[in-house]
Amino acid sequence: MRRSPAVVTTPLAALVLASAVLAGCGTGSNAPTDAGVAEFCDAATALDDEDGSGSERAHEVGEQLEAVGTPDGTPETARAGFEIQVELLTTSGDDGADARDLSDDELNLLTAYSEFVSSTCTA
Repeated sequence: MRRSPAVVTTPLAALVLASAVLAGCGTGSNAPTDAGVAEFCDAATALDDEDGSGSERAHEVGEQLEAVGTPDGTPETARAGFEIQVELLTTSGDDGADARDLSDDELNLLTAYSEFVSSTCTA
């Protein structure tokens, strides 16, 4: 069964995540676990703030997320979803989309990450 995750709502993010239902899985991230909340929110919402599409933009955002990391106290499920998000963005194809089959567990982790971003980065 194919499902489309909805972590972020911009067109590029939707493309990256919706097409994430077609290819391979990452093993985790060495991203920091003590990011400042403002810095994390800037990185986590970067696709919302910038125009552009394609793999170059997706890779930039993924690399920015990985460099910043998550704030101290991020729930384990949200952190795991963050790592999946970084993997999806940094391995995206030429059109800015990663193709992979996402398991129900991965989709749940992406949802946990999305909820964490929403609750942490409210304006």
